[in-house]
This record gives sequence, C-alpha cells and structure tokens, in this order.
Amino acid sequence: MALLGNSLLATWRPKGIMASVKDPAFLRSQEVQALLLCLMMIVSPPMPFALMPFGATALLNVCNCYRPIISKMPSMISTRAQFLTSEEGSQMVQAFGAVSEVIVCCMSPLLLAANGMRSAVLAFFYFQYVARRYQHSFWTKQAVTAFTDKMNGIFHHRFCPAPVGMLFDRLKSVVAMVAQKVQ
Repeated sequence: MALLGNSLLATWRPKGIMASVKDPAFLRSQEVQALLLCLMMIVSPPMPFALMPFGATALLNVCNCYRPIISKMPSMISTRAQFLTSEEGSQMVQAFGAVSEVIVCCMSPLLLAANGMRSAVLAFFYFQYVARRYQHSFWTKQAVTAFTDKMNGIFHHRFCPAPVGMLFDRLKSVVAMVAQKVQ
C-alpha cells in the first residue's frame, strides 16, 4: 500500500491534493483502484491469495528501484533479484500477478459460500478491479483468455452434457456484459 501511495503522490502531487481528488482521471487510475481494494481487504474477511498480484508488483518495483543496493547483497539474493529486473523476469512476475488476479476473481463465488455476504462487497470490488485491469493490461487479457480457453475445453468436452455447456456459455456472456459496463 505504501508503494501505491508513493506512486500516487509522485504522479498527482504537482496538481495539488484537492485538484487531484476532483479529477476523474485520478479516480479511474489503477493506483487509486488498487489502493481502495487493498484497504477493503484489510477490513474484510481474510483472503490472503488476493494480495499476490499487489505483492508481485511491489516486489518488481522494489527490485527495480533498489537495484544498486541489492547488487551488494549476498549472491543468492542479488542474482534472483537481478533476474527479476531482467526483461524475462519482469514479464514472469507480471504474468504471475495477472494469473493470480483471475484466479481470485473466479474463486470469489467460493469465498461467498465460505464467508457469506460479508465478503460480497470485496468480491464485487475485486471483479471491478480485474475488469478495469483487463481493459489496460496485456497480461490480464492473456490470463483471462487462457482461463476462458481452458474452461471452454472442459465445458465443451464430448463427455460434458450439452446443457451444461450451454449454461456455461450463457454465464460467460453475462460476465462479459457486466465487465463491459465497468468503466
């Protein structure tokens, strides 16, 4: 959360606090959405895996910002951190974060079943966050596409009854329609 707050201050400080809060672009920024979602996760029922995308992004940012300090650490730590700052490592971390987002979003019905309506607000906000990330993030689009392809393979398998496949297609279209309405 501190990294998100620092990013917001660096981006929006020149305008001033009140001017930034009134700006619609500020309210739609990914940092504000992620910060509000993290605050919601603090006061809601435990959902530890939902923090993985934020933790992955924070790890990547810390490794990039403190590269000179990390290079002076023991070789076991510095080689792994340097790998994360490479092109391949940063893409791997971003892909992991996107897959984690999609997994948490798809498992939110189970969270509702386990925790009841206490977690409904968190599931709603997490779905909105992933829908917004889908519009802007290449890795989130790839994760959603991979998940959808895998589910299509399961629900349209020759041993799966046709009505179940049709129900899945209808559910998929409803989710896509709701995600399109999120701005």
